[in-house]
Amino acid sequence: MSKQDEALELAQDFEREGFGAPDLYERFWRLRGDEAACFTLADSLLRGRRESGALLDDAMSYVSKEDFRALVSTAMEILREECEAKNEAQRDKKQANKNSARQTNAQGVIAVASLEFAPLLHPFLKEIFSLRPNDGTYYECYPWRELDYESSQIWRERLASAQTSTEDKRRIFECLLQTRQPQNVKFACEIAAAEKFLKYKGSFSEHLGYYLEDVGFTLERIKFTGDANGAEPADENLSQTQGVLNDVKFNANNLNSQADENLNDPKSGKNAPREENRVQKAQTSDEMSIGGEAFRLKRYCGECAYHIAFRQGYFSEPFAPHQAKNHPTWGLWTDEAQKGESKEAAEANLSETRYKIGGVLDEPCADEENPLFHLITLDPVPRELPVRSLPSLILAAHVREISEGETAFYEHDRLGKPKRIGERSQIEYVDDEPARQDLVRLRVAPKRWRKQDWALSNGRQNLSRIGGEPSWIQSAQVPTCPICGEKMEFLMQLD
Repeated sequence: MSKQDEALELAQDFEREGFGAPDLYERFWRLRGDEAACFTLADSLLRGRRESGALLDDAMSYVSKEDFRALVSTAMEILREECEAKNEAQRDKKQANKNSARQTNAQGVIAVASLEFAPLLHPFLKEIFSLRPNDGTYYECYPWRELDYESSQIWRERLASAQTSTEDKRRIFECLLQTRQPQNVKFACEIAAAEKFLKYKGSFSEHLGYYLEDVGFTLERIKFTGDANGAEPADENLSQTQGVLNDVKFNANNLNSQADENLNDPKSGKNAPREENRVQKAQTSDEMSIGGEAFRLKRYCGECAYHIAFRQGYFSEPFAPHQAKNHPTWGLWTDEAQKGESKEAAEANLSETRYKIGGVLDEPCADEENPLFHLITLDPVPRELPVRSLPSLILAAHVREISEGETAFYEHDRLGKPKRIGERSQIEYVDDEPARQDLVRLRVAPKRWRKQDWALSNGRQNLSRIGGEPSWIQSAQVPTCPICGEKMEFLMQLD
């Protein structure tokens, strides 16, 4: 029997028996590595009459980009059909408000595509906005990710239009933020500040900051210095802070920024689309005025991300077959090239550099109940990270204290060794153990896995990463540096 025939048989068994089908995941793992078979399974599950959940998500992880294009097309077709069926059943409100299994599966395809292959969704954005797959979820606006400035023109115009309803303005605001295109983000913020269609209490700039942190940006107040000739913006060179700080919260390490990132798009002044009124006045500058205060839009994370590749056997065996660490983001220790990675990334990934992880570090006045867990030693520090003038960097944290809800800050000396800032708290109930000491590799994440979501990955993916955009467990919460008072830059997360 061919792998595609096995995939069809598996889909048929699942349609009859659901997750109670015999040896479900053992049979699925045998298809791993065969893109055609995985597409056959995913396509069959998508078209089926049973909610496929995690099995469909797992199958999609092994589908090629071109086959994923076909899944997206099928998902959109199902969403249209289900929308028409709901309209016909509108008299029965209870039935009309209930999603069918086919609709749920189609929505799952849209959600996964928005993370792995967002441009495949861009031809359907008008329909997606109308059909509202994943309505009410935090990832409803994810399909707008990677939409460029020119292609976003229609959405900027709709946001600025007096004919657009308040509810639609709120959604379009979030859609433009999801593009992560600095000019789109700035424009959306300025319209929101002018029209006040967002619901908030207290400071608008703080409320806006919550939205921005979810998409990798922060607002930085512009400080002014004045003389007899007038006021000029101060040069906020954070490199005056000699120590480098790291903070661990929600499974993430963050590092103090020592240099501002220029968000200006060098192409923005060329062939820019002509727009009317406020749309026409969109600026390339990253500065904006909110409530009479001047702010600068700033990225707190970079584009380049590395997966921490663990040696085979580092983790204990899972309790169930579906929890096996078989996702493509886990199998990175070997010297094989990864699908989707560039030639430069492949060359970097084949380096012999190994990094130490795990164990406990010595520190002055060490506390047995609250030891300093060693996370990783970056030696050398990857050049893409926001770390300046340090030959190596040791990241560590009082994990037990952090697990009880505290935020811990650390200062690093010139050798990259950490020192706690502030007093330690007394541990009451957490008894976490340090990770086992070992060596790991850093592998440049292929574009497909550069943006990962903690909830949507559902425990399948490797979310232990260096650099890139963090995968927040709840909402984003970028800490403020206790030395310079500015928002910190993201460096690392362990899951």
